[in-house]
Amino acid sequence: MKTGVSKDDRARATAALIGYAHRAAPKLVIKAAGGQLDKCLMVLSKLAFEEYCRSAATTSDCRDCGGQGYLVERRQVVVYPGYVSAFDGEEKIPPRYEL
Repeated sequence: MKTGVSKDDRARATAALIGYAHRAAPKLVIKAAGGQLDKCLMVLSKLAFEEYCRSAATTSDCRDCGGQGYLVERRQVVVYPGYVSAFDGEEKIPPRYEL
């Protein structure tokens, strides 16, 4: 975080960003947010301010791995769900799985 940014400055900047977001929000964002537009714009404004305040010297650990690197996990996934006939309920094509 940049030095010299007080909590009051942070609150004013976030409020200004929220006001700008209300004026400039695309119609698809408004439609996707539904009744939660204010919360959505608040989150986006806070993220924008935090991104602005970061510098090249800022360090932080990943939330998922805690700074340890990538976590490798293998899972079996459905590549094709198969086909069951609507007429007789019989499985015509079995599902296909891959690792």
